[in-house]
Amino acid sequence: MRLVTALVVLLAVSLAWADEAITGYAGDPSDPQAPGYHKLVYHYTHDGKKREMAFLLYLPESYAAPGSSAATQPAPASQPSGPYPMLVFMSGLGERGSDPQMLHSSGVPRELRNAPEVLQWMPMIMVGPQCPADARYEDEHIGRAITGLIDEISKRYPVDQDRRYITGFSMGGTGCWSVARYAKDRLAVYAPIVPRVFQPEVVSEALAGTGATCLVISGEVDPKSEPGSSVMAKALRERGVDVVYAMVPSGDHNLWPWYFRDKSFYEWLLSHRRGSNPPADRMDEKAIIAMASERSNRNEEYLRKLHDDLQKVAPWWQIDNTAIRGAQGFRRRANGRENVFVSLPYFYETPCRLQTTTTLPTGNEVKLRLVVGRHPEGDWRLIVRVNEQEVLTTPMDKQTAPDNWRIVEVDLTRWAGQEVRLQVCQAAMNAFRNEHAYWQKIEIVSD
Repeated sequence: MRLVTALVVLLAVSLAWADEAITGYAGDPSDPQAPGYHKLVYHYTHDGKKREMAFLLYLPESYAAPGSSAATQPAPASQPSGPYPMLVFMSGLGERGSDPQMLHSSGVPRELRNAPEVLQWMPMIMVGPQCPADARYEDEHIGRAITGLIDEISKRYPVDQDRRYITGFSMGGTGCWSVARYAKDRLAVYAPIVPRVFQPEVVSEALAGTGATCLVISGEVDPKSEPGSSVMAKALRERGVDVVYAMVPSGDHNLWPWYFRDKSFYEWLLSHRRGSNPPADRMDEKAIIAMASERSNRNEEYLRKLHDDLQKVAPWWQIDNTAIRGAQGFRRRANGRENVFVSLPYFYETPCRLQTTTTLPTGNEVKLRLVVGRHPEGDWRLIVRVNEQEVLTTPMDKQTAPDNWRIVEVDLTRWAGQEVRLQVCQAAMNAFRNEHAYWQKIEIVSD
């Protein structure tokens, strides 16, 4: 009977370990101790189903396994010999999958590879959980799993539990908020870059009273991170959370390289300790914004040129939510016609907007007339709004514009003589490819 009981207990312990375990990736060791990058797999259970999450583990140059002969050797002057601070890094949507090698293509691993002087200095253990292809970092079980992974790595390696930090960009930035729901007082700093707004009431409640600091970096012209980041910062501050909120003027969604390659970003994180007051001499919002000034200046110049180009086709109109890339702007000849302005949406979910506020002429018939085209191999959706009210939505595709061009007229007679806000929006459709819009005329006509 005692033997049976012992076997049952042993089986239960084995099953519990199987639910949360770390194994090597593709035959790699499951407990690496050498400095450098290692590929591993974290196993956990969600809703009774066993799941896996691949991740990168980086051990700094000064790292030596506790008890080894190397551990008795002096560490480089720029690095500690342990315990080590820990940085959790989460990537964007494009790096989802089950091969942690993909994480080297962007974010912290890529920028540190391109800035070896920073990588050689890096005094932190880094953990990079890779979001599975069928999930998002915002998913509840992913947030819980990453919290479990933080705990497991902290047990296996000499981690300074008062100097654990988390950062990420885009979907990974939003993932920082997701992890905050469960990690709570484990981490000293949450540092999302260009994240979406995510459960501000829940996240602010979870972090209230923990002593954690939130560094929120967003782009002024990035519709993914603004105004959502300002909403998050406000909710957190209302619950007494220490927040440094840096909205980069003219900043777009691609801000993260300017931070992940800069030693000052990591030094800022390392200056914070869990349970201690924020350092009085830390960089403020202005200094953090300045780290991305080169990107910001480039974007501002590009946007100014787009605005000036638009005036050649539609005087007094403005453009926003536009991609800061691609073949946009005024063209002497494009898509078979002369004097054309080309636009492109910033990303799939948010339309590019051409807009103006104007007083319409009086008359029996007032119209907005558009001479507009599509890319020969693309399609998009045209939306017209008057005072934020949608008055037209129509596809620009092979059926509606078989010759790539069409004239669209919108009746504005009911607003004749009134001041109105007009918006002509270009929304992506289907596979977000060749979503260019070609504008030859945007004009108001009346009888």
